Amino acid sequence: MITFVIVTVFVVVLATWLGLRLRRFFKFWIAEGDKLYNETVNGSGGYVVPPVSARAAGLQHWLGKLACSLVVGPVTYIRNPLIDACQTRLVAAPNHQDERDIVALLAVDARRADGTRRRWRYMSAVEQIKPRWRRWWFAFTGCVAVKRQEQMKAAKALLASVKGLVEDAEADFTIFPHGRLEPRNTLEQDQVHDGYAKIPLKVQEKSNSKFSVVPTYVHYFQKPYGLFALPGLRRLRRHEFEVSTRDLKPSGVRVKSYFYGCVILSGAPIEVDCIPTDAEARKKLINDAWRVMQQYVQAMEIKRGRIVRAPIFF
Repeated sequence: MITFVIVTVFVVVLATWLGLRLRRFFKFWIAEGDKLYNETVNGSGGYVVPPVSARAAGLQHWLGKLACSLVVGPVTYIRNPLIDACQTRLVAAPNHQDERDIVALLAVDARRADGTRRRWRYMSAVEQIKPRWRRWWFAFTGCVAVKRQEQMKAAKALLASVKGLVEDAEADFTIFPHGRLEPRNTLEQDQVHDGYAKIPLKVQEKSNSKFSVVPTYVHYFQKPYGLFALPGLRRLRRHEFEVSTRDLKPSGVRVKSYFYGCVILSGAPIEVDCIPTDAEARKKLINDAWRVMQQYVQAMEIKRGRIVRAPIFF
């Protein structure tokens, strides 16, 4: 009887403690998400969310995996071996064809040379955090929101990215050089911006950090398999979003996409100091890397959302 009472008291105390911790966690990050959105839309822009601890970085990864399993599916990560030995901080520069790209990228368990998990900050369009239920997640995972239609606020988002990386000396960064969604994934050079090089160079000027850029390519499996081949279940992976025109104004065109997993490729890291200073050369560098990785994916044999055969990846 005494043992039962002790166990019951212990369970009640533990449940109460966990409940209070979760309440404090969500209360804090919901408030940060609201600040992030409101400052970007109604304020001057450039809000920087606070850094998280190493334990919270693990939680970021597992929340990313959970979200990815629900809206994208299983992720296969193929990386250049040089990434594992890279001693610098990283800037991942992926192509951008869907709003779910960042969810898939956060599901990747990227590690440093010493085995510790990398913690990411990233830039995302403020439209993605408009629904209030999403905001806490974007704030917790290190989002820098950018209102691309307003040049002054877009510039402040770049400065906020630099500030966040200077203050959070352990963080790496993800930026989409496309600058906007490109659902057709045509990989044209005139769609690319060179902010992926500008931001780390500015951080290097203001800190002792060194950065390397990692060209990254995300490829989605769009053929349903298994239970998802059934018409009713196929809709569970449907996502609909509006694309913008080249001048970043709403086009009125809504795109529907169905994803059943993806493969993420990361090329060899390129030290930022070795990247050309010419803007067009920078655009060509990243776009050519994407094209090579796209050809690699096209050479794969994929069945039922799994890679059956793939050439050697360097």
